[in-house]
Amino acid sequence: MTSNSRGLLTHSHRQVSLMFLLLVKFFIWSSFTLAATETSNLSKHPVVIIISYDGFRYDYMNKTSTPYLDQVKRNGVSVPYMRIQLSAFTYPNHQSIATGLYPEVHGIVANTMYDPLYDKELSGYVDEPGYWNFSSDSTATRSSVVPLYTSNELAGDGRYSGSMMWPAGQEGWGENNTKVTHLVNYNVSRWDWEWEVDQVMKWITHPTKPANLVYLYIEEPDYTGHRFGPEGPEIVQQIQRIDNVTGYLLTQLESLGLKDKVNLIFLSDHGMQEMKPLAIAKFMHVMDNTDNRMYHDYGRGSTFMQIRPVRENDTLRIFNAFNAAAKDNHYTVYLRDEVSKMKPHWHFAHNRRIMPIFMIPEPGYLFEGIAPRNYTWGTHGFDVDEPSMRPFFMAMGPLFKNNSVQEPFDNIDIYPLVCHILNIEPRPNNGSLERVLPLLASSATKASRMSLLLLAVLTGAVINVEAGGVINMIEIDFLKRTSILNEYEI
Repeated sequence: MTSNSRGLLTHSHRQVSLMFLLLVKFFIWSSFTLAATETSNLSKHPVVIIISYDGFRYDYMNKTSTPYLDQVKRNGVSVPYMRIQLSAFTYPNHQSIATGLYPEVHGIVANTMYDPLYDKELSGYVDEPGYWNFSSDSTATRSSVVPLYTSNELAGDGRYSGSMMWPAGQEGWGENNTKVTHLVNYNVSRWDWEWEVDQVMKWITHPTKPANLVYLYIEEPDYTGHRFGPEGPEIVQQIQRIDNVTGYLLTQLESLGLKDKVNLIFLSDHGMQEMKPLAIAKFMHVMDNTDNRMYHDYGRGSTFMQIRPVRENDTLRIFNAFNAAAKDNHYTVYLRDEVSKMKPHWHFAHNRRIMPIFMIPEPGYLFEGIAPRNYTWGTHGFDVDEPSMRPFFMAMGPLFKNNSVQEPFDNIDIYPLVCHILNIEPRPNNGSLERVLPLLASSATKASRMSLLLLAVLTGAVINVEAGGVINMIEIDFLKRTSILNEYEI
């Protein structure tokens, strides 16, 4: 073959490659955007709605008929239970879900807690300045924590977030104090779940700012679980109500032609433990603490007690006194500085809001400090390793597996998972994408990789998609591309 012929052939190959490149690029682009363009006003980005049913224990679906939740499980992916963070309360775990951070990192270690920086007890139940605004740097004026709903807004390119009564969703985060585009603050007087779903549908189909990420919080069955306990007929009624609102959500999506285009994540923040009448963990008799001469305590009448010694050098003495009385009084006492050795998986030590001593009662017991209750009720906040503290998790949508049960994972893993789905660079976090990648549909992953491979062999680049979604490109020649085509029978 003459050099001129080889040049013509090379030129021909380049023309063909260019034509195919344009076709393949169009194919890849259309495969990722077709679902969005088929439905008017839906975001061009993947759409994710995270629904939290507060206090929905991992086994609640076994208590009654739940046809709509069963439908989600059958058409999606689930796990036997999800692991949560200490302490087993609403605000710490919702913040961990939204940030991928341990409570010792994001600073929300309990629903109420003492902060030495402010020298007072802070509460998440009221609009308490400083409660959410935590930074390990005591001189910082803004928290370094940035939830995913804020990162989504900051990523730009038509990304908008919504917070429907999600804890801390009303706050501004990041360097510019950024807030979500679509917001409804928590309102105890509303509690109209169908209305909440309707608003979320309006957000994701907004004519100019369609939300591609929404966090939706519903306060049941936690409220009823507290009043009547997790084993009675009242909780069954609330589980059925939760199932009905799940069905309403699915119906609304279907009526808008979005059921197969929106990714749904159903989860909870913790479980619920039945409390027996008059089951009290006593601690106030252990030492004379008149006028707080020895220590300050935070958490009376709850399931999580923090102890702040008045004098630091009394810490071990106070710990030893409580520890000696612990077994007979139905609680366990921990030294903050020893927790990393005793319970390393708790990650509950390195934060100024965690007091030098803290105590957790046995399941079913409550620390003294309020009038004993002579009836059966329910609560949470116990050791997160207790089965009764485990919540549920299910997901359904175009990017999730179908009729699949996977291994339990940590709720902090949801953050890198959703970052991966939304193609957003995650901020530093404690979650593991590797643990939750098995939730995603393998067929979609294979299709994406095949499209990338086709692009590679036609344009001269090998594309290697690693487990974390990192893409590397290496130039190769035309003959090597031909070999790859033959190997993959393209």
